[in-house]
Amino acid sequence: MRESKNIEYGYIKTKSGDLIPLKGGSGSINVPEKYMALLEDSDFAHNHTVEGTFSLEDFLFTMDNNLKSSEVITKTTSYKIIRPKDGWGEVTIDKMKEIKKDFNNVKDKIIPKYNIFSEEFEIECADTFIKNMQEKFNFEYLITKL
Repeated sequence: MRESKNIEYGYIKTKSGDLIPLKGGSGSINVPEKYMALLEDSDFAHNHTVEGTFSLEDFLFTMDNNLKSSEVITKTTSYKIIRPKDGWGEVTIDKMKEIKKDFNNVKDKIIPKYNIFSEEFEIECADTFIKNMQEKFNFEYLITKL
């Protein structure tokens, strides 16, 4: 999974211990409808084809599906979110809009440092965003060099 250059792959480990492999496309994984009901309380892992932590979409997917844990794996690093002890709370449209607004605010603050949108810009935005969300929701965030 780590060495994929253009395709994202993922795995769902259900609460009953079953391992379900998933194959996505370039830059995303769409979980088939037949597996959506298995996501709650499961562990989910997927690769990123470029360096960097959770995207906004990854984080919203983690919350919205009440994942027990979610992991992003790159060539060099594993990033893992473990659900807060009290859970994510009710995930409403307003809550998701607020999180998206937080992400856009992070981008607005960081963009003056860069002349163009670059991989480094995206990595810094995502990293800052996840750290802000960690403070807000009190989840465990683990970074492991591979």
